[in-house]
Amino acid sequence: MFAVIAYNTGTVQTEDKINYGATTGYVDPDVIAAEAAGLHQTVRLVSLFIHESEENLAFRMQLNGVPGTFDYPSAHLFAIDMESIIRRELKIAGGFAGAEVKTTVPH
Repeated sequence: MFAVIAYNTGTVQTEDKINYGATTGYVDPDVIAAEAAGLHQTVRLVSLFIHESEENLAFRMQLNGVPGTFDYPSAHLFAIDMESIIRRELKIAGGFAGAEVKTTVPH
């Protein structure tokens, strides 16, 4: 695996704002609907895992053996698209990890 994903299971993330397409101008109505459905809801750990895993896959595809070629905005958009598809197919509800989230970490 390219990266290790660590998560404090006491952390609470809530989808705070829809931000898909904000940087590219590209808007997929299905993704907007997925983000809107999760607005102000808690992001389930499975959604975060899906999103981060898909970003990791995008980074691996970008590298193609060339170090230093990370394009985070593209990887993030890829992960948002994939999160939307996987959540729809598995009927996963709750906040959308690829949206803008508010994080509260216990002390």
